[in-house]
Amino acid sequence: MKVQALAESVTIRGESPIVDVTKAEISGTVTREQIETLPLNSRQYLSLALLVPGTTVDATRSFFATVNVGGSMTFNGTGNVVDGTINNWAEDGEPRQDLPEDAVQEFKVTNAGYKAEFGLATGGVVQVVTKSGSNNYRGTAFEYFRNKSLNSKGVFEAEKPDYRRDQFGGSIGGPILKDKLHFFASYERTDTEEFYTVRTGQSQFYSSVEGTFPLPSTRDLFSGRVDWQFTKNQSFFFRYLGEEDQKTCQGCGGISASGRDEDVPRQSVVIGHTWLRGARQLNDFRFQYAHAAFYGYPGGTELWEETGAFPPERVARSTRVYSFPSLTYGNNYDYISPKAAGSSATPTRSTPARTASSSAASTTTCLTSRKARATRRNPAPTPSTAISTPIQTTRRRSRR
Repeated sequence: MKVQALAESVTIRGESPIVDVTKAEISGTVTREQIETLPLNSRQYLSLALLVPGTTVDATRSFFATVNVGGSMTFNGTGNVVDGTINNWAEDGEPRQDLPEDAVQEFKVTNAGYKAEFGLATGGVVQVVTKSGSNNYRGTAFEYFRNKSLNSKGVFEAEKPDYRRDQFGGSIGGPILKDKLHFFASYERTDTEEFYTVRTGQSQFYSSVEGTFPLPSTRDLFSGRVDWQFTKNQSFFFRYLGEEDQKTCQGCGGISASGRDEDVPRQSVVIGHTWLRGARQLNDFRFQYAHAAFYGYPGGTELWEETGAFPPERVARSTRVYSFPSLTYGNNYDYISPKAAGSSATPTRSTPARTASSSAASTTTCLTSRKARATRRNPAPTPSTAISTPIQTTRRRSRR
């Protein structure tokens, strides 16, 4: 009978502790799997931040993609960081720009105890990481459609006006050089064709401005990213984000036959370099150039972008505002605000590898002027728009 050999095995198992004793922060992470599988209204990924305890939504400014974190009363107290760089308006702390849902890899919500490197936050911090390409070509395409069948009739409407909303886009990513160079790009557009109704109850006086009129708006989101792993210990990435919002006749409807048009362009470019210096140190660098602006002007007139200049063609857009018990009519709104134009960089530094993270500390330089551009917009159904008080430009009125 043959003697069997003696064999034995030793199993060593290491598990992460339930509580991370090296950090004092209170935070939660929303993964890519959650973003893809959970239902989202309007493809707004930050809605999933409500999965993390201690977060709420500020409904007073719902057109911004943000959340209130860590007991903050408004979204202005939330620090927004994308790929290690600041994503806040320099003026008042609002989030500067949104991202296509397909471009988001994951995001982290920190309620309290975040590091001092994350400034511009009195409540909490939201950190977003954008998606990069891989060694396989992958892509997505989508479209969401909605019409008036799901709408209810408004108070001033005799019947439901037409409505159409199309949200469509897609993404693609893959290798340029396998294991070395990869790309990812995404695009998302929302076209909304809705209507507003003016009903004064005094048609014998105001029949020319009563009725139902079109209220179109568009929104474009696009992103692009290239990642380069040029050595085993060093990597580089370039990322571009853009957003363009165009809205017409804001404030129109009810007894108001007036409103304003709005144009809000936003874009940013980020360059990042990561260097793993041995087993104990990691060097991280980020540079960002960002520009964002807000333009509000009389509906159906030309967009004017030059600050401090009031030629006759600009002043002629404004009209006297008339407010009657049954009707508001006229416009003197003229707002030009290149709010957050400038660049920021995180200094090159060495940190222990186990605590290294992307820094959001930065200095923003505001630009004071831009070249004038005359862009003809679709005319509003009424010849003038609503009253509003300008902030950064001198108001001038002229009669028609």
